[in-house]
Amino acid sequence: MQADDKSAPDDEAATKYRAICADLQDTDLVWLDYCCIPQDKKNASQQQDAIESLPFYIGCSDEVIVLEYDEENMKEYREVSC
Repeated sequence: MQADDKSAPDDEAATKYRAICADLQDTDLVWLDYCCIPQDKKNASQQQDAIESLPFYIGCSDEVIVLEYDEENMKEYREVSC
């Protein structure tokens, strides 16, 4: 994975992964879009179904955390809770 590849789910230092793990409790369940939604364009129908299921998962969640890419600091992500 290239560090400057914005299509990659994380950078070479696993910055997003480390940020997610820092907030997890033993009983938490995690949904990772990149892993849980088909990325292959050949499966466009399955990809769309997975995207359309997101409101269900969000509705069943106590908390949703989004790691947003921070354009000002290229290697940092900031947490946005919904």
